[in-house]
Amino acid sequence: MRSQCTPPPPFPQADPAAPPDLVTSIWVAGVCGVTRHTIMAWVREGLMPRPVRVGKKYLRFKRAAIMTWLEERGIISHAS
Repeated sequence: MRSQCTPPPPFPQADPAAPPDLVTSIWVAGVCGVTRHTIMAWVREGLMPRPVRVGKKYLRFKRAAIMTWLEERGIISHAS
């Protein structure tokens, strides 16, 4: 498991199933340089914000919660 994440891309890939303030686990994994499996393990262990359900089968993360989580750990600055 990597100890640091890289700064997020300026715009997450468009996802027609979710509003723009929600991002996929793939996006979060890409930002952190880990797999989706690792992201979901961190969620289960309470190490990062929980995703929200969109529809019956999709999980998305609140972009603001992820950005705050990264800022709290000093991984990105507020100006990012």
